[in-house]
Amino acid sequence: MTNFKILKRLYKDYTKKYLLKILTSVFFTVLLAASTSSVAYLLDPAIKHLFIEQEKKLVVIIPLLSSSFYNKRCIAIFSKSYNDWCLRKC
Repeated sequence: MTNFKILKRLYKDYTKKYLLKILTSVFFTVLLAASTSSVAYLLDPAIKHLFIEQEKKLVVIIPLLSSSFYNKRCIAIFSKSYNDWCLRKC
């Protein structure tokens, strides 16, 4: 048997029935990574203005920004964890 035939058989026997769950898990993993990096990317200018330029009004804005992104991140983490749990249980 060639490697391609082995991979084809493994896909057909094991992976095909879980393909939707695997793709959903990959989607939520990418969403989690994007939300994590977006918090750092969006807070970088705000932190620069707060600490270097000493603008006091950003003391209120920064927690609001970070909490909104962390809420989305928590939803993504929960969705990924739930999907992973479903993959293990099935």
